[in-house]
Formats: sequence, C-alpha cells, structure tokens
Amino acid sequence: MRSHPDADAFVRAFLRNPKDETSRLVFADWLEDTGEPHNAAWAGYIRAKAAAARYEFGRPEWRTADREAGRFADHVRANLDLPVRFFLGYPASVLRLIPGPNITVRLDNVLWPSEVVGLVPDPLAREHSVVALQTQGPALLVAAADLRRGDLVQMLEFVLDRPVVGVRAGHDEIQAAIDRTHGEYEFFDPSVRFVGDRPTHPAPLIGLEGDRDAWVIGGLFTQVFEREAEGFELELRYPGCRVYDLPRLRPTPDDEVGEDVFHRLLAHLNALPRAGGRVVAGGWVGHPVDLPVLTGRPLPVAYQVRLGERPARRLRVLFRPDRREP
Repeated sequence: MRSHPDADAFVRAFLRNPKDETSRLVFADWLEDTGEPHNAAWAGYIRAKAAAARYEFGRPEWRTADREAGRFADHVRANLDLPVRFFLGYPASVLRLIPGPNITVRLDNVLWPSEVVGLVPDPLAREHSVVALQTQGPALLVAAADLRRGDLVQMLEFVLDRPVVGVRAGHDEIQAAIDRTHGEYEFFDPSVRFVGDRPTHPAPLIGLEGDRDAWVIGGLFTQVFEREAEGFELELRYPGCRVYDLPRLRPTPDDEVGEDVFHRLLAHLNALPRAGGRVVAGGWVGHPVDLPVLTGRPLPVAYQVRLGERPARRLRVLFRPDRREP
C-alpha cells in the first residue's frame, strides 16, 4: 500500500501502545472512509479480529469471526516490517492489526528456547525454510520464507497436529536462525527414511510408530496432504507398490514404495473401529474410520479396496471433509 501520513501516524501510535484496541478500531474507520477497496478489506479484517478476540479460542463464535477475517485477509495490501522481538512481545495485538502473511519480522541474532525450537523438527524446518517462534495457547507462531504458498500452513498443522500462524522472514535469515537454534539439538529420529530423494516426516499415528514402514507411511500422508490432494491410492505391482494422488490422474513424484507398506497400512486400517457403515460405489467397497494420532485428535479418513478382490491389490485412502477441523 502507498504510504500515507495519516496511516503512518496510526501505525506509529499502534506500535507505541499495541494493546489499545480503540486505536485499531478508529484506524479501521479511517481506512473505510478512504473509499479504497483494499483499505475497506483491511478495515473488515481489523473488526473481524476484534470480534474474534471476545471469545475463547476455538468456540463457534470465534471460528465464525476468524473465518470472516480470513476472507478479508487476502485483499489487504499493506505490509508491516518490524523486529521479531517486538512481534513476540505483542503477537496477538499485531495479528489483530494485519494478517500474518503481510508481516515481515527481522530475526537478527535471536536465539529461542529449546522447547520452542523442537516443535518444528530440523529436516522439516530446513526443507520448508520455517522456524518456530513462540507458542500462543494451542497455536504455534512460525516465520516462513514462502507464506504465499497456500498449503504450507495446512501442511504444518497436519504434521505438527496443532494450529499454526505464520509471518514472513527472509530465507537467508531463517536458514541462519535454524543453524543457530537447531545446531545443538537432536530432534529427528536417526532412523528417518526417504521416499525417492525427499525426507519424510511421520504423521504421529498411533499403532504405526517407530519402524521403517511407519516412517514411509507417515511420509505418504504428509506429502499427499501437502499437495492438497483428496487422498492417495496404493497399487501392488510385485515387486514394489505404485503410489497415486487422488483423484487418480498420474503417479506422484515419489511413486514407488515397498510391498510391506501396502500390507502394513491395510492391516492397520482393518483393525480400526469403523466410524460408519460399509459403502459400495463404482466397484469399490469402503469404510470410514478415525485414524488415531498420538495427541488424541483423530484424522478422519475413508479407506477403500476393490470389491471382490482377494487378496487386495489396490488400496485407497481418502481424507474426509472434516479433516481440517481442529
């Protein structure tokens, strides 16, 4: 957004007293009075965030207001650049003024406590250029170099199994921060395996912890969720097992896993309590299940095998629509 003396004065006043909600709402009125659509969107964002702050995190009223803020956020053009120490002093207040992707923090030479650093495992942090900053209740604040990549926050929420709020930081600053903060700690199991040439990070699935196949299965869930696919299909080829994204258009970039992965995952799914009835459609028979995770929040999926195919040679796992609900 083009700099304006009045806007600059409002922001300077806010930075002097970040907790003053009245000044934010006065600013929202001024933004709307400019008649500019992007300023009106910013005003709508500020008001929706103020409404959400009146309710406990996660309540239906909070969700409604927060979703409304999200609809305005994509249309806000303004950007705010500030030291990370200031942001971490008033994160909730700053995020009620301007959306996270519009905030750039300067990381300088800040070091974070080990209990915060460890919330994003080192390989995940390095691959996606993300560093953990602070916890805010159930949410984790992170700085990322490429927040405009629409699926990054969703992928982190799935892998870390908690709400994630992101702000921007420079790629080189993040990598330097990772070197400073991750260097003296070991967070990742040295038995981590690779699918193709990409490291996998396991979804924390109860009953699938610890061994080689579990790492690969965790990687399948993580990578498919990261690509925002509807699910994945495994097809036994002897030797090996082909992996497809769903809807089934083409093999995934990492398209081969071992046969044991197929049998291990199918056995695990068959052993889970069914969350609904048996469904037959298009030659497939399916069952909805709640896939248990270590933190206690289940991942709702439906798995399908070919009708009458014994032993099964194809397995589909589809994310049910409520998979992103906290």
